[in-house]
Amino acid sequence: MDDAKAMTKAAWVSRQVEQLLETYFMNVDNTYNKLQTLGEYIDDTEDYIQFDLDTKRNKFIEVRCGLSLMGGGPWSVSGRHLSKRLPKFSFRMLWVLGAEAKLVCSRSCTP
Repeated sequence: MDDAKAMTKAAWVSRQVEQLLETYFMNVDNTYNKLQTLGEYIDDTEDYIQFDLDTKRNKFIEVRCGLSLMGGGPWSVSGRHLSKRLPKFSFRMLWVLGAEAKLVCSRSCTP
């Protein structure tokens, strides 16, 4: 009878240890899944920030190109050529209009 009680007690202890280990394994697995989800969330956030940064950088380049084309290209070329043919008053007016256009564009294009 002692052997049967010892086996029964050993089986009971074995079952208890197995249940305890199963509980710990479930907790570890749950924690691992949460960490995986958190890692994916961080990756998605990094992608979103990179996309937003690229969008703002592209907008900045677009505005910068527009301002340089408007300020450097047509106004200076037309100003040089027009200054030879038009009186000084007209050349100054053209310069003022160019400066106003730059100012308006820079105010309207800022985010």
